[in-house]
This record gives sequence, C-alpha cells and structure tokens, in this order.
Amino acid sequence: MKLVVEYYYILGETVKEQIATKGWSFQKFNAEMNFSELEANCFFKGNVVVNDDVAKKIYETLGISISFWKNLELGSRRFIEEQRKFYKEKGYVK
Repeated sequence: MKLVVEYYYILGETVKEQIATKGWSFQKFNAEMNFSELEANCFFKGNVVVNDDVAKKIYETLGISISFWKNLELGSRRFIEEQRKFYKEKGYVK
C-alpha cells in the first residue's frame, strides 16, 4: 500500500508569510486591502473565497500574481471537498 500525503494551505497562512517577509504589520496589510477587522479575521482563517477581485487586490498589495492566488484557492477548496467526501463515505459525518 502506498501512502500519499496531500497538503492544502489556507490562503491566509501564505499571506502571513508574505507580510512577515515584507516586514509589515497586519494593520498595514489590512489597511492596504481595505479590510475591516471582521473581514481580516475571516480572510486569515480561510473563510474568504478568493475570486478575481480578491486575487487582484492581493496582487496589487503584495505583488504576487493573480494566478498564484487563484490556484492556491482552487487547490485548497478541492482538497477540502475531497476530504468531506471521504469522511462522508466512511460514515464519519452525516
């Protein structure tokens, strides 16, 4: 039997790394993104879907391509959905 380990990343964690690299505070990033405190909390917990507008704003703020953020989002959502299906099939969740 081959063990395959898959990973997904909450986009907010990747952004935190970029903020640290730039030496920014969360307040500076939130101001650049025009986030309220609630929006920022949701974003960093992975509860914001990265659509075209959000990806563009992250690109404008951090300078990392729109396609990078969209692909990261797509991979994360796909992995989460696969996990949900797996647990449902196994009867772990209803």
